Amino acid sequence: MFEPLTFFRYWTCKEAYLKVDGTRLAGLSAPSLSLTGDIEVDHRPECTIAALDVGAGHVTAPALPARPAPARAFDWLPRQASIGREVSERWSEMSDPKAELEAFIQTTEFSCLGARAALKKGSIVHGHYPTLGDPESARAHYRDMLGYARDIRPTLSDKSFRTFVSTFEEPGGILHEEEYERLMWRHLQLMHDIDSRTYGLDEDFTSDPNEPNFGFHVGGHSFFAIGMHPGSSRASRRFSRPAIAFNSMLQFMLLGDKFFSMQDAIRKRETTNNGSVNPSFTTYEYQMPSRHFSGRMTEEDWKCPFTSRHEPSSVKYTSDMVQRPAG
Repeated sequence: MFEPLTFFRYWTCKEAYLKVDGTRLAGLSAPSLSLTGDIEVDHRPECTIAALDVGAGHVTAPALPARPAPARAFDWLPRQASIGREVSERWSEMSDPKAELEAFIQTTEFSCLGARAALKKGSIVHGHYPTLGDPESARAHYRDMLGYARDIRPTLSDKSFRTFVSTFEEPGGILHEEEYERLMWRHLQLMHDIDSRTYGLDEDFTSDPNEPNFGFHVGGHSFFAIGMHPGSSRASRRFSRPAIAFNSMLQFMLLGDKFFSMQDAIRKRETTNNGSVNPSFTTYEYQMPSRHFSGRMTEEDWKCPFTSRHEPSSVKYTSDMVQRPAG
């Protein structure tokens, strides 16, 4: 006996096949499908079928004939196929995470002017990894980020715009914001656990997520992380796959007053294109940067699911670390 969701996947795949064949529901009993993706046919067109979970208990199933016409893969379709490996392989061949990222940065909904400047200057470093929150992916990600952290410091100035963007193949589909947040912090924790064995804190920052001068540390360099994923409530962070962008905290500091001018321009753009400024920033501003990492509006009693392995920082937050110029 199938579980209910398994049955619906099976039924949906079978119906998709019949629509390709042209017999519709009248031929429902004819083709026999196995849950491994194989299909037994009798004088019917061979095809590949994939069952896709699209969230909230819904299932859809595209069916591709053996000689499919050119197809377009839409960003909103999840890439996690439970039946029909061949279909997911075809889609992954069509998909280029870096090209997706560059296209997203140039959309109207995307608000960050720093990322646009970095794209124009060719100073975005991109890394693509199998799974967000997976230990092996986190190790590979950390190795790349460590090299980036070592290279970036001598190049930073008030005119530099550099960022490291990591994208992930899994999990596919649309995650709830809380689930993305959980996986993002798990991934950052895995990276931090490796980093803290060898490297300490950046000069003006701490790795305590409850502090106002918190930064995510790699190789002794502090970063602000920006989470993006298909299920984000903010259009400016609603990317086609799970992703995290890392911006240098030192870069923010070197911008000086330009930081606030850019911030105002970004928020104006956010209001115009997304209807409002992200309420996380307007509510908590600089009180606790960790609240802003995932992009969702956190609850008042929210506790960051991240534990610092560093010794407590001797540097305490002061108002002149982040302070708007008078007037």
